[in-house]
Amino acid sequence: YVGAACAGGCRSAASEYCRRSDRTMEPVLSIAAAFEAVRAGRCGMACVPLEIGGGGLVATTLELLLRDAAELVAGGLAPFPGGQQRLVVSGEASAAAPFAVLARCRQHAAGTLRGLREVVGEEEVLRSCQGSLPEPSVCRAVASSWQAVEIARAAPDGDCGALVPCEGFDPQQLSPELCNIAVLEGSSLNRFAIVGLRAGLEAGGPGIARTWVHVALRQSHAGLAEALLNFHDEGVEILRISSCPSQGCPLPAPAAAFLLEAAGCPTSSPSLRAALDRLAAAPGAVVRLLGCFAAAGG
Repeated sequence: YVGAACAGGCRSAASEYCRRSDRTMEPVLSIAAAFEAVRAGRCGMACVPLEIGGGGLVATTLELLLRDAAELVAGGLAPFPGGQQRLVVSGEASAAAPFAVLARCRQHAAGTLRGLREVVGEEEVLRSCQGSLPEPSVCRAVASSWQAVEIARAAPDGDCGALVPCEGFDPQQLSPELCNIAVLEGSSLNRFAIVGLRAGLEAGGPGIARTWVHVALRQSHAGLAEALLNFHDEGVEILRISSCPSQGCPLPAPAAAFLLEAAGCPTSSPSLRAALDRLAAAPGAVVRLLGCFAAAGG
């Protein structure tokens, strides 16, 4: 799993997934390192951030997935160059990101936020924990978590707390005089993709099969409406639609790209396969299959 501070609960999501699948965990420093660990055979799967803090899909994760994604063409899937195995989405997980409130140790007892005049942190972090912060304190947004730590360390009366991610962030290496006086849970669930090496497109294990497809369209609005009609006509349920960042998009601007999550698996659902074939044959559309898996509990 990605152990960086920006991972937004990746360790918690990986822990929950490993609990269900009886696997052990190991942190890496970046999303790219997680992909490489799977490709090199050093681990079986990787948990990587997909959507953090309501800020849309994580561009790096999507770009790396698209490098290996199978393009849907007439008659099936385009061959993968070099005979390599593809990295595909093999599952999904979610978790709320935990955050720590750090303040000078001598002025505060652990577990209480009383006496804090000010709480500093990155704007999105403050917004995520807004409902858990003490009312009298003033929240101030700063550029980074490290800056928040420095401000809390320099507060003469210890009445300033730094709100920082719990994961992948060890402020005591820099400021040992600070202590963790409280742990807050973010208000929104972050989404994570489980990436692995899968032979074929079958969804294994118990649960409801679902397929992730990246669709690039030259005409965004009309093209998307037509694409969704293909699924509607075939009786396929679309579970989620997300707008994708431009990184890795196979079409030049002003093309639009979307991540479609559909119920079913192409190898076992003729209607889904038919909808995907129709979509791949549409003029100005490039369709790439990111993965098919069984979602636990539906």
